[in-house]
Amino acid sequence: YEQWNDDTSRFLLAYDDELQAICRALAPLDLSEVVSLREYYESPTPEAMTRKLKSIRAFEAVKVPLSPTEDGTFLPNWNDRMFTEDYPFGVAIIKDIASMVGVQTPTIDTLLDFYRAQTGTSYLNADGTSSKDAGASAMPRNFGLTDKEAFIEFYQS
Repeated sequence: YEQWNDDTSRFLLAYDDELQAICRALAPLDLSEVVSLREYYESPTPEAMTRKLKSIRAFEAVKVPLSPTEDGTFLPNWNDRMFTEDYPFGVAIIKDIASMVGVQTPTIDTLLDFYRAQTGTSYLNADGTSSKDAGASAMPRNFGLTDKEAFIEFYQS
């Protein structure tokens, strides 16, 4: 978080806005416990979010996992659990739910496109259909949950 800045906060808040829109689209489910980051961190603007996140001492220890290259530089270690868990069991699931409830997610799409460009791993195609690595994720579609009604029924059971 040392390099965290207002642009990063803008991106984070845009991601959170999309997540909140997904939660609203899942009504009648009560997802009020999915609190927005703006509320949780008491930071309504990107500038306030940057100040807040930079002030949290525990975040100082959070580093992007890096691996050395032959030329002495470092690149992200795409095999670290930060990536191998967050994308298939976080971002891809959220995107799958968004698709099922009709919420547009340009920020989430950017994250998935970035991950695909870096790793070659693809959970969803641009048209929303399953891609080559869909089975490596816990997306609801992999369990037969392909529409809002089925998802809500499963969630409530």
